[in-house]
Amino acid sequence: RHCRPMQQRPLGYSDIGGNLLAPATHASATTVPRPPAPAEAAGCRIACSAVHISRSFCDSFLVLLPLLVATAVTVGWLVYLLRSENNPLQLVRGYPRSSAANIFRRIPLAFCRRSLLLSPTKGNLVATMGMASTPKATVASPNRDDGENVVSKNDNQPVKKMKVPVAWTIAGSDSGGGAGIQADLHAMRALGAHGCSIITALTAQNSVGVDAVEYCSEKMIRASFKSLRNDLFPGTIKLGMLGTAEIVDVVVDELKAVLEYAERTGRQKPLLVCDPVMVATTGAVLMEAGTKEKMIQTLFPLCKIVTPNKKEAELLAGFAIRSPDDAEKAARKILKDGKCDSILLKGGHSSSEDVVDVVQDLLMHRNGESIWLTLPRLDSKHTHGTGCTLSSAIAAVLAGGQGTVPGSLHRLGQRNLNNDVASACVLAKCYVHQGIRASSGIGEGAGPVAQTQWPCSPGSFPWVTSTAKQGGKDRPGPFPPMEGVEIAKRRHAQGGGRGGHSAAAAAAAASDIQLLPVVPDAKWVARLASIMDREGLSSCRHIQIRPKGLSREALEEEIKRACDIARESSSSSGGGVKLWVNDHWDLAIKYGAYGLHVGQEDLFRVDGKGCSTEVDLDKVKEAGLRIGVSTHTYEELAKGLAIRPSYISTGPVYYTNSKEIKYIPNGVAGIASWRELIDPSIPLVAIGGISLENARDCIEAGAVSLAVISAVTQQDDVTKALKDWDQLWTNDDDDQ
Repeated sequence: RHCRPMQQRPLGYSDIGGNLLAPATHASATTVPRPPAPAEAAGCRIACSAVHISRSFCDSFLVLLPLLVATAVTVGWLVYLLRSENNPLQLVRGYPRSSAANIFRRIPLAFCRRSLLLSPTKGNLVATMGMASTPKATVASPNRDDGENVVSKNDNQPVKKMKVPVAWTIAGSDSGGGAGIQADLHAMRALGAHGCSIITALTAQNSVGVDAVEYCSEKMIRASFKSLRNDLFPGTIKLGMLGTAEIVDVVVDELKAVLEYAERTGRQKPLLVCDPVMVATTGAVLMEAGTKEKMIQTLFPLCKIVTPNKKEAELLAGFAIRSPDDAEKAARKILKDGKCDSILLKGGHSSSEDVVDVVQDLLMHRNGESIWLTLPRLDSKHTHGTGCTLSSAIAAVLAGGQGTVPGSLHRLGQRNLNNDVASACVLAKCYVHQGIRASSGIGEGAGPVAQTQWPCSPGSFPWVTSTAKQGGKDRPGPFPPMEGVEIAKRRHAQGGGRGGHSAAAAAAAASDIQLLPVVPDAKWVARLASIMDREGLSSCRHIQIRPKGLSREALEEEIKRACDIARESSSSSGGGVKLWVNDHWDLAIKYGAYGLHVGQEDLFRVDGKGCSTEVDLDKVKEAGLRIGVSTHTYEELAKGLAIRPSYISTGPVYYTNSKEIKYIPNGVAGIASWRELIDPSIPLVAIGGISLENARDCIEAGAVSLAVISAVTQQDDVTKALKDWDQLWTNDDDDQ
């Protein structure tokens, strides 16, 4: 209003361009109209426009402010929900491959990368907001997609771009290409990690022997550390040939700087895997005097795991290793002297009367817990680089390696699972074993171990036991197979025994275990048995009873009644119900159950659940009971396979509310991975968050049976639910 040209204003004030100035002195304060000067009028118009724009913006902002706040809160909540582990969309189609969930989970990251992409399963690239830059390699996260989809420049087809975890190798170079950093980088790549190298020594060698060794300068080693630390920060670091005490000092100094840098910048500290290379496969000494003591005192305390072979362990412990007891004694001494977290004492070079047809490795932790990893011994001299490959494989898996199979999700290696060193060792042993099976000679001497792919061979997957004898002569089992498997095997034998892997897989598929409802008491057993007999359903003949919160007397009575109901149904309707008792092996034997299901905590020790002693696997086998084992990790799978069970179960496949989940769901990719590593004649049962909506995905991934809880017991119409489940397998039979 001060800028309007003909505005009446009191005499004594002057304003130019809309600015109020100090009052002038006049004899009177008479108000008179005054036209503005031309310059003043122009300034007034500009100021007037600014004032109106400002007032309009303020008015609009005040009106829209509540709406903007509400929108921001809603969008933020949706993004958080869709990207969280409890995403309800994941319960519909499974974790973490739901296309709808993936689209929304990717939106915040897509805007940051200036690109918005759709899943390749949905078809096309829907929108692009500029060129997407290539992301830096990062450690994989369980709450994030494995990769993003980009369009190939050659054929305009979507291809997968993986988010690759980084692993460093600090070792010597093998000019023959079979060991050292050459083997390290091959193994890391095969297991899904991006390998970076810091070279400590150059060796002139071939398949026959080592001709010369030259160590790298301190300046070059430190420069390599600095360069990689500033850009390609690792999830794990593998240490191999160091050679001299001086290099050990340099490496330890730089490793401490890396760990301090991680702590200072809020990064996750890399895990250190040390292969104390002292002697080559050819017999050449690769370590100078005084280096061993320096490694034990300064390097080992930084390491997550140390992986010496038998000869190296003898040098580190100071005495010969001639038996499993000697191996355990040496492992304890190295752990005590070196103060590392774990040790994997490799026994491939050992020979013993008790160990002839198998090769055994000892994994011991600082707390004294130990396991033995056992595999069939291979008659092959082509084992050059096995130690380097094994330690690099452990490092790649611990870094978060996803494998090279497209779409695979091997969650064991991801860092949130308690840094599962045991499972990483199991996978690494499988990788090396299948590499030896595929190896061949190249030069005149021992050939290098073949660098293959993510572990996928049942014949190379180790079994894990508490003692060396259990892994060898005293291995438990085998337990009776499922009835359908027995029939299929007999038919296969009568037909000449040809077919191999596919025939064994057909035997597992012929198993009569399909739907496996898990119920809390005998009343549910009777109810389901009645429905199956009345409706003539064939897919729900197996039931597992899992009572909770009962006294010993009530528990025994409940299991006795359930077993009686199962026997009555069998005598009245031919097939009847086949009852599996969960955990309580003594009661399952006493009252004649069909089978026993045990979890990992119940396999070797049962406490707090009614049984006061360890599971007597011999008595369970003598009673003729079949046995199924729950598995969640690769170590647990190796423990389950050690007893040669009737079936293996895996889970959780999806998120579930039926019990507390300690493990990230593996999804259908986990089922597929399990199926590859289990003998094809052993049925695979999937459990955890399974419903009719995602059941077919589980079956197609390799599960022959689905264990469910709420999908049956929490349904309003149980009869309809069982009919729907039965139709699932009936349709499959019709398709076949």
